[in-house]
Amino acid sequence: MTVHKRDEDDYDYDGDRRPYKYSRLRLDAANDIAVMSRDLGDEIDRLLAALNDAYATIDLL
Repeated sequence: MTVHKRDEDDYDYDGDRRPYKYSRLRLDAANDIAVMSRDLGDEIDRLLAALNDAYATIDLL
């Protein structure tokens, strides 16, 4: 997401408002973020399972 300077001829430009606007987040970018979030959740679950297995092994020793 990039920041763009508003043009003075923008239809909603007002001197009292912030002179910068953020571009809209595209749908494909939002979908990519959601997929990465799910992938990270799956990876965290795998790491926690491995950690629990390691603790179980330590308890057996």
